[in-house]
Amino acid sequence: MKAVVSTIVTVACIACASAQTLTNAADVLLQSPITERTTSITEASSTTVGADRATVYLKLSVTANKMQDVVTKSEKLALRFITSLNKNGIRPKHSQFPNIRPYANKAKNISYSVENRIWIEVNQLSQLHIIAKHIDELESIHFERLTFNYSNADGLKQDMLNAACKKVNDKKQILETQFDVKLKPVDFSESFSTKTKRAYNSSSGSGIGSGSISAGTGSSGSSLGTLITTNDVTFGDDVSRGGRFGELTFAAQVTTRFVIAK
Repeated sequence: MKAVVSTIVTVACIACASAQTLTNAADVLLQSPITERTTSITEASSTTVGADRATVYLKLSVTANKMQDVVTKSEKLALRFITSLNKNGIRPKHSQFPNIRPYANKAKNISYSVENRIWIEVNQLSQLHIIAKHIDELESIHFERLTFNYSNADGLKQDMLNAACKKVNDKKQILETQFDVKLKPVDFSESFSTKTKRAYNSSSGSGIGSGSISAGTGSSGSSLGTLITTNDVTFGDDVSRGGRFGELTFAAQVTTRFVIAK
């Protein structure tokens, strides 16, 4: 009988202790602050400018029956091309280690080909015409693509970031005033993008690619001179007088997360 009574007393004590523990846990939860409420503001800013620089990418390609001959032939042709452009104030650059590969010729003998990349930065339309003339005169020099750049790209990105941040702050002030709250920034992220508008021929209204002129586009396909003429390539302020090709859009986006407080 004593054992039974002792067991009942023990169970009662455990139940009381458990009830006290649950009561203490509830008190802690009731005293804990409500999870912080947050909101996010995302704003972006962008600007479009005319490109003031362009890069022409070329490929020099020659073949010969002997490896030494093809290397020598490639070096002489590259030197001839670069020297000629240097006389016109244009400074090309080229890869120091060309790609050499063997292949089976028509007689099923082993021949060799060399491909060398040449790239040229220009800032005037007249320079493009000079380069185009040299390319069209040399069968072993092939036009690959033409890309556009802006010299103060980093400065424009910074300006767009500042503008996007100002928009976030302006909206923050409006929300604080309208809803009688305080917004405290706790986190943020930013991103940048640069886009080149689709090439556009103002006379025909037809697009010819995105971001650059490439070999194989337009009517002639291989002639850089024809591509420049038919697509109204322009630089800087001249863009307003010609096609839209060569315009660059710089954009920045900022997302800021705020804690809402009274």
